[in-house]
Amino acid sequence: MKKLKILREILKFKYSCIIGLIYGVIVSLLGIPITVVTISLFFLTFFLIYFPISIYLVLLLTKEVQRAENELDNKCDPYEFIEIIENLAITFKNSKAFNQSLLLNKIDGLVAIGNIDDALAILEKTNVNRLNCNFKALYYNNIISCYIEKLELQKAEENLGKLLELINKKVISKKFIEDFKTGYNLNLIYINMYNCNFDNCIEQLEEIFSETEKNKIKVNCNFCIGYCYYMNNEKVRSKEYFEYVIANGNRLYDVKKAQEYIEKIN
Repeated sequence: MKKLKILREILKFKYSCIIGLIYGVIVSLLGIPITVVTISLFFLTFFLIYFPISIYLVLLLTKEVQRAENELDNKCDPYEFIEIIENLAITFKNSKAFNQSLLLNKIDGLVAIGNIDDALAILEKTNVNRLNCNFKALYYNNIISCYIEKLELQKAEENLGKLLELINKKVISKKFIEDFKTGYNLNLIYINMYNCNFDNCIEQLEEIFSETEKNKIKVNCNFCIGYCYYMNNEKVRSKEYFEYVIANGNRLYDVKKAQEYIEKIN
């Protein structure tokens, strides 16, 4: 993170001016006339300095975002995820577009710790019409998750339709389309689950569990399967799924919920 801050500072406009000033002083001291060739050499020098730094900054930034995603998706640590995202937001506080994307990504962490009100507060301040298609999909996916957690299923279904529309229009980048399809399918299952369609949900959740590589989704699938069995009066059977959540969920809010259900069973 320290490297990101240093490189971000180097690329600021004031440092560009300083480099230009130094270049001008050197040209004057050497008695070189200011010609098209001199100016061209300046821009070439400027390019050779700033272009590699910009590329390196992007690579470091990408690596940091991937580290955050790994903390949440594989290590099931939403608190570390949020910390990384917030540090990036501070480092790039002057970039409105990047900060908007960070806020939308932060919601995943907030939902994962059960802080739904703060997540909704961010979404309510977001102008969805000004987002590109990828971020629109992320917005809808996030707000659906929030409404499901608050059991506002009608609102969740309305936004689920908007997400499906984006998916069907094929306007989302290929890099993210599968994640959004999985998000859509999971949220549809959650809605059906809270509408008491337990048997179908269990089968669908087991299929997603077997296909996903993300530990967070595996944990969540097990919690929901346990919930379905519990609500279907198969409480003893639900216990093994809640125990999986506790053993593998690290600092996810699902762990706390699973512990509460096991206490009721015992």
